[in-house]
Amino acid sequence: MISRFWIAATLLAASGLAARANEGPTPLVEGDDLNQFELVAIGPDTIKIVDGEISISGHPDGYFATKKSYRNYRLTFDWRYERPEGLASDAQFRGNSGLLIHIARPHKV
Repeated sequence: MISRFWIAATLLAASGLAARANEGPTPLVEGDDLNQFELVAIGPDTIKIVDGEISISGHPDGYFATKKSYRNYRLTFDWRYERPEGLASDAQFRGNSGLLIHIARPHKV
C-alpha cells in the first residue's frame, strides 16, 4: 500500500513538472505599455517599447524594473548596441549596459 502511494505521488509530481515545462516562456514585456515597469532615475521619454522590444536612449543613467516579482526562473534575452551615426572608430564607442537581477526595494540609483 505504501509503495502504491509513493508511485502515485511521484507520478503526480512528475505530471505537474511536465505541465509547467510545456507552458513555455513567460514574456517580461507585455505589449507596448510602459506602466508595466517602474522607471528609476529615467523619464518616459528615455525608454520606449515597440513590438515587445525595449529601446533606451541611455541618458540619463538609470534603469527600469518589472513591477511583478518572479522566482524559480531562467531569464533569456538579446541585446545590442546601435552603432552611433558618424562613428569612425569602434574604439571610440562607449556603451554602458548591464542586467540587474534581484534588486531589493526601494529602488534607487
